[in-house]
Amino acid sequence: MKKNPDSIRAPAGLEWRLIKRLPRFALFGLLALLALWGIAHAWPFDGAPHDIERRLRTFNYTLIGMAIFHVTMVITVALGCLIVMIMKGPQYTSDSYPVQDADRPSS
Repeated sequence: MKKNPDSIRAPAGLEWRLIKRLPRFALFGLLALLALWGIAHAWPFDGAPHDIERRLRTFNYTLIGMAIFHVTMVITVALGCLIVMIMKGPQYTSDSYPVQDADRPSS
């Protein structure tokens, strides 16, 4: 692939700021969920023992779902930033060839 000499590279924008902060967002989000889990197990719900166990199990499943959603969203934002970075980069051409049935010659 050859770099197009007439291509213009766009200036960096929000995508670089986001990609630099994503590890921190991921870590703090997961630590917040872990703190909620610790608080729920340190100060359990009131009620009968089997009712408390059911509520804690439901809460644990909810926290697992939130953690999976959080990680998925961080990965989605990272992929979006990567796509924007690639799109803002220089233009490349690979093996261009003249089209025989074109109405006008290619430049």
